[in-house]
Amino acid sequence: MPRRILLHFISGNSMGKENMDNHIITVMDSKISVHKVFVYLAFIFGLILVAIIPPFQSPDEDSHFKKALVLSEGQLFPTVRNGKEGVWLAPEDVEYIKNKSEAIRGDLSKKVSYLEMHLDEKLPWTRSEKEFYMFSTVKTNPIAHIIPAIGIFIGKGVAFFALKGEPSVTFLLYFARMFSLFFYIAITAYSIYIIPCMKKTMCMIALMPMTLYLAAATSYDSLLICLSFLLVAKVLRLVYTQTRVSEISLRDCIIFSIIAYIFLVIKVVYIPLFAVFLLLPCDLKDEKKEIAKKVGLILGGVFAVYFLYKIPESIFVRGVINVESNAGEQLSFVLQHPINYLEILFGTIINFRDYYVNTFIGCLGLLDTNFISAIAYLYLSFLICLGIMEISLSKINIKLLYRVIIGLGIVASVFGIFLAMYLMWTSKLEGLGVGASEISGVQGRYFIPLALSTFLIFANNRLCKNEKVEKFFMIIIDNSVMVALAMLCLTVLFLLLRFWC
Repeated sequence: MPRRILLHFISGNSMGKENMDNHIITVMDSKISVHKVFVYLAFIFGLILVAIIPPFQSPDEDSHFKKALVLSEGQLFPTVRNGKEGVWLAPEDVEYIKNKSEAIRGDLSKKVSYLEMHLDEKLPWTRSEKEFYMFSTVKTNPIAHIIPAIGIFIGKGVAFFALKGEPSVTFLLYFARMFSLFFYIAITAYSIYIIPCMKKTMCMIALMPMTLYLAAATSYDSLLICLSFLLVAKVLRLVYTQTRVSEISLRDCIIFSIIAYIFLVIKVVYIPLFAVFLLLPCDLKDEKKEIAKKVGLILGGVFAVYFLYKIPESIFVRGVINVESNAGEQLSFVLQHPINYLEILFGTIINFRDYYVNTFIGCLGLLDTNFISAIAYLYLSFLICLGIMEISLSKINIKLLYRVIIGLGIVASVFGIFLAMYLMWTSKLEGLGVGASEISGVQGRYFIPLALSTFLIFANNRLCKNEKVEKFFMIIIDNSVMVALAMLCLTVLFLLLRFWC
C-alpha cells in the first residue's frame, strides 16, 4: 500500500490519463480510512458537545438560533418598522434565550443544573402573540441558517407526534445543533475523501476544539469552515487529475458558484481563498474562449443567485431603513490616515496575539473557557509541523509566483477581517469609536477557514530528501489522530469542569 502521494503539477510533469486514473484510485484506497476516522470522532465527540454545551453558551448562538427559528416559520425576509429591520418572535422565546445566554456568562463559579435543563426541554411550552424584535443576524442572508432551520422544522414535526403542546426552545435548539453538526461532518468528510494530499492536516483542523465546538452549535461559522475545506479539496483534486480550467465540469462550476455566493453574502473576506484556482493548469494562448466560458459560468451562477434573492427582498422588505452606524466615518479615517491605521492593525495583532491563539484553538463557552496555555500552544505547534510535513511529503511543486499570490490572498482575507471589525464593530463601541487606537471584536476562529490553504505556501520537497527524515515525518503523520483524540477528550473534560462540576 503506497504511503506517498506524488503530485506533479505546475512543474510541467505529466502522465497518461489511464495511469493517472489508476494512480488516483490507489491513492484514494490507501487513504480512505482518514475520512472514516474523522466521521467516527466528529460524530461521537460532536454529539457529546451538543449534549453538554448548555443552551446559548456558544459564541453568538442566541442570534443565530433566533434567525434559524424565524426561517423555520417561513420568515425569509425581515420586516421594517419605524426605520428598523426586525422579525416576529414569541416574547417567551426571546426572554428564555436572553436569560440562558446571560445566566452564567463570565462567572466561572456558576454551574448548570441537569434537572433544570431536563425540565426546560420536556415541559410543555406556552407562547403568546408574537412581537417585533431586532438582533444582529436579522439581515443575514437565509442561506447562512438554512441547515439549523431545517433541523428546527423537523424538530417541530417530531414534537407534534411526541409531545403534548408546543416544543420548548431547548427542545428545538438540540435539533438545530444536530443538523448543523451532521451537515458539517458530511461536507468535511467528503472533502477529506477527495483531497489528494493534506488529509490528516484537514482532519486535525476539522477536529480542533474550536472547530468542532462551532459545528456542534447553531452558527454559520461551521458552514464557512467546511466550505473552505471543500473549495481547497476540489481545486487540488482537479489539479491532481491535471484537469485544465477549460475542462472543469458543469457540476464543479455549480459547486464553486455556491461556495463563492455563500462567501459573498455571509463573509466576503473569504473570497480571496479562490486564489487557489491559479494552481489549475491552463493555456491562455489556446484556451482563452473556454477559460472565459468557465469563469463566466461560475461568476454568472453567483450573480444569478444573488439577484434572484435581491428581487424578492426588494419586494418584501419595504419601508425606509434608518442606518445608525459610524462605519462611514471610520472608513474615512482609514483612508485619510492609512499609515496610522496600519500601526493600529499591527499593534492590535501584537497586543492580542495570545487571545487570537486561544480563540483559534479553543476558547469555549462564551469566550470564558480557556485551555491551559501550554496545551493550546503545543497543539498549534503540532498542527503547523503536521501541515508542513504532509504538504512536503506530497511532492507538490508550486511556482514561487503562485505561492506569493496565494499568500497575498490569505493576507487580504486577514486584512479584511480586521478592517471589517474596525468599521462595523469598533466604531460603535463606547470608549473606542471612530479613530480608536485598537481593533476590537476579532477572534481567532475567524482564521480557521484560512488555515488549510496556508500550508500550500510551505510545500518544501527538500525536507524529504533524507530517508530517515521522511520516515520520521510519516510516523508523525500516521499517528496525528492520537493528538486530535487526546485534545477532544480534554475538550469534554474542560467543559464538564466549567459548566457541570
